[in-house]
Amino acid sequence: MPSTPSKEKVITATKVLEKISAYDPYFARPADSVLLAWASALTLANIPEDIALDAVDHMYVNVDSENFRPLPGLLIQHCREIRRERFEAERKAKELDEPQVEKITMEEWEERHGQTFPRGKLGKVIPFQDPEVEGVNPRRVACPHCKVGPGAPCVIAGTNTPIRNLPAHWGRVAAAKKAGVMR
Repeated sequence: MPSTPSKEKVITATKVLEKISAYDPYFARPADSVLLAWASALTLANIPEDIALDAVDHMYVNVDSENFRPLPGLLIQHCREIRRERFEAERKAKELDEPQVEKITMEEWEERHGQTFPRGKLGKVIPFQDPEVEGVNPRRVACPHCKVGPGAPCVIAGTNTPIRNLPAHWGRVAAAKKAGVMR
């Protein structure tokens, strides 16, 4: 926690207090200790200058009593509200820029495509088919990568978990091609 605010925050606090005095003719020029207190509050709340200055406008536009006194805590509340509003506006703008994915039921899909939905394929890994593997049976040779013998499926190295996204490691496919092992 900084004990002394940075020079930039002191300048920001000065601008904020000048803007407050422009709105409020009864707001006296603050002493240096008050200026440092405002700068410390802006530092602790991590408020950038543009939001702090906009918050002054926001604060005076939304005054709800005649006994209004501009204090750092009130300004910071308005800063947070402005941040929230800007965040929501950015989020909505991003949502409008992103393509919307239409969600449909299986029945709607079947109606649109004129065929039944392939329910048996859901949740299963579709085996990778590489044109270079066509006609060669890599399981007829040992795998130089995972060290499994002929006939066994390739596994993730160091485990007994079979690989699921390829029919075999590429080294095994190359060894099968070299050996001329056909299906």
